[in-house]
Amino acid sequence: KNKDFYCNRNCQHSHRVGKNSSFYKHGLSPLPYGGRTWRKQSKLAKLRDNYTCQYCGKKPKDSRLLHVHHIIPLSNFNGNYKEAHKLTNLITLCAKCHRWAEIGKIAIQPKLF
Repeated sequence: KNKDFYCNRNCQHSHRVGKNSSFYKHGLSPLPYGGRTWRKQSKLAKLRDNYTCQYCGKKPKDSRLLHVHHIIPLSNFNGNYKEAHKLTNLITLCAKCHRWAEIGKIAIQPKLF
């Protein structure tokens, strides 16, 4: 599944940050999971969405199998994590639907609350 092999964790880290990162855009290298507010906001999004994938409706027994997806990508916020992590920009998806959303196979629309 994973085509990337690293000699150690430091080597892996150096590949995933800065200009070496596949997420590097516009001179920004995102913090892991998108900054300091991410952990709190992702928990709130899962709670709001009743720990259910909002695309396919799956509700796994283990909530760690659910992902929280940015509807408008984090890179579009020029480092403004508070705006990027607003609950109106977050949606709970299962791992499969999250992969599809990331590559554009499914369109995710913001919810109207």
